[in-house]
Amino acid sequence: MLAVLVFAMTAPLLKLLQKNGVSNELRQKSVSEFSYKKSKLFVIIITGLAILSPFYSVFKNGIHIQDLLNFQELISYNSTVAQNRYSGGNNTGGAINSLLLVFLYAAPMVGGTHRGLFKEEKISYITFFPSILTVILTNTKAGMIASVVVFLAGWIIGQTVQHRQPKVDFKNFIFTIFFAVVLVIFLLFAMLLRIGDFSSYMLTSIWDKFMMYAFGDVPAFNSWLTNFQAVSYGFGKNTFIGIFNLLGLSERVQGLYTDVVYLPKTGLVTNVFSAYRALNMDFSWYGSMIFILFFCFIATICFSRVSHGGLLTISGFILMNFYFFTMYAKFTSIWTYSSYIFALCLYGMYLIIIKTKKRSWVN
Repeated sequence: MLAVLVFAMTAPLLKLLQKNGVSNELRQKSVSEFSYKKSKLFVIIITGLAILSPFYSVFKNGIHIQDLLNFQELISYNSTVAQNRYSGGNNTGGAINSLLLVFLYAAPMVGGTHRGLFKEEKISYITFFPSILTVILTNTKAGMIASVVVFLAGWIIGQTVQHRQPKVDFKNFIFTIFFAVVLVIFLLFAMLLRIGDFSSYMLTSIWDKFMMYAFGDVPAFNSWLTNFQAVSYGFGKNTFIGIFNLLGLSERVQGLYTDVVYLPKTGLVTNVFSAYRALNMDFSWYGSMIFILFFCFIATICFSRVSHGGLLTISGFILMNFYFFTMYAKFTSIWTYSSYIFALCLYGMYLIIIKTKKRSWVN
């Protein structure tokens, strides 16, 4: 929330300063155009590869697809997969599944940007299909949430290119509300599917747990921060653990954090995986504020450049990191998992591929 607030305050200020400076120069320069055909082809290919992810996971767990056509078998499989995942006994599928996960997360990034750039709805929304299948077949809800976040981030970037800022009309507003309601219902259904009990009592219990997932991170993080005493700081080892792990500088352990936080008012015990926890462990409270302010400043410059016809390849890539980090920070740092990192790299490749020619900027 702090990052969004700072970004909202600094973007208008930077635009005001640029009216007699950088933006005037940018208006005189040529602006990149983007290939609709290349973008559409990229969306189709990457979505096709992403669809393989949930089916490959089912295959590696020794289940036949036809068995899952039976609803009771689907419930049983969901329960088994969930138990194995939380106990660490789930068959992840190794390198192939990790590669397919990259496509799973990159697809909605590309789909959202395609939607923002070209206003084509049908081809863009199919990028959600792999994530929906993943929730139904493997009960992994985090991927669905991440997909929604990066699709929205991509749409904002595409809209910024076309209209200098996201253009939200009444139709988009109503659709967003409708989509949010459908998403909540779908996630609740997935939680019930894992348990296999669709009674009214269980629905109430699941709703309470869902609200805990949605809003419980704030008091949980506050409790953790109050009791946190750093012996030494990680200087990026926690926030960027995925990158550190890829470079062989540190090893990411299963589960990331094993400690729990007790909330006396609710009597619940929960984990704290927030990106702000990682920032505090790496840079202290003051250091994390400086990191966020600096990230906001860089993102503001990129936003202004994109909105005034600047280079989308670099600025768009940075903005995707910023939007993804900001909207997903309550769950974890986006640089924790290699699948997120490589998906971001694939998105940068997409921005390079779809750029074609130049045209003059028209105010």
